[in-house]
Amino acid sequence: MQNTNILITGSSGQLGSQFKLSENASTDNFFYTSRLDLDITNYIQLIDFVTRNNIDIIINCAAYTKVDQAEESHFDAYNINKDGCKNLAEISSLLEVIIIHISTDFVFDSPDQIFLDEESSTNPVSVYGQSKLAGENEFFKKSSSKFIIIRSGWLYSLHGKNFLNTIVKLLNTKNSIKVISDQFGTPTNCEDLTNAIFNIIEHKNFEHFAKKKSLYHFSNSGFCSWFDFALEIKKGININCNVLPIKTSEYKSKARRPRNSILNLSKIKKDFDIKILPWKSSLSKTIKELK
Repeated sequence: MQNTNILITGSSGQLGSQFKLSENASTDNFFYTSRLDLDITNYIQLIDFVTRNNIDIIINCAAYTKVDQAEESHFDAYNINKDGCKNLAEISSLLEVIIIHISTDFVFDSPDQIFLDEESSTNPVSVYGQSKLAGENEFFKKSSSKFIIIRSGWLYSLHGKNFLNTIVKLLNTKNSIKVISDQFGTPTNCEDLTNAIFNIIEHKNFEHFAKKKSLYHFSNSGFCSWFDFALEIKKGININCNVLPIKTSEYKSKARRPRNSILNLSKIKKDFDIKILPWKSSLSKTIKELK
């Protein structure tokens, strides 16, 4: 990566911020932008930045992620999650820039507790999920674009707004909390995801798989419900607060969430020789840093 210029969009978000903390991304050839200084929905601005800075790889962390708000803000969700991807695909095709695009498990809603692979049928049940799937499709439309799409979900880290930080705050301020027990997926440590992306870029077959327009799933291994996730956080910080299970039907929200988005990780492990930590082990490591 030493002589490769890498642009990370959406760097003020949770995942983009994690890249800034990595030793792998601390050299001068990394360019960090937020929407304030680079709007991926502005094609002229985007192509000017990429050309001027001789960008070789774009890691697209820019996204509209307000799941409930997206139900009433269709334009904003599709503008960033779909039209932004259309611009990136166009630039990849025109300038031969490789795109690594971060997508989401919200493209699924399987009724069964099964591991979903890259060929599994998509069925997004929210505007957010639908807009992210539309963004994926924009890349596949461009015949000469080079990209890798990574679907992930349940992201957490020590910074930003996420389930871990929310639950820690609630456990410290409430006598009891209620957490959904009938939605299943896998927590993903942002640090593990960024490390996986660096492994992909450094892999000998990186460009080969980018030319093949590859789609992958990444999370930590195993699976749980949101309730299980909260119990494990409680165990890690060792605090006296009751964590009670509730059903999705008892929890009011504007947007529907996937009932099952457990991802099959076989393809990314095979193609890039990536070792993936179990979700409990990775969470334990992060909670130790929190303490």
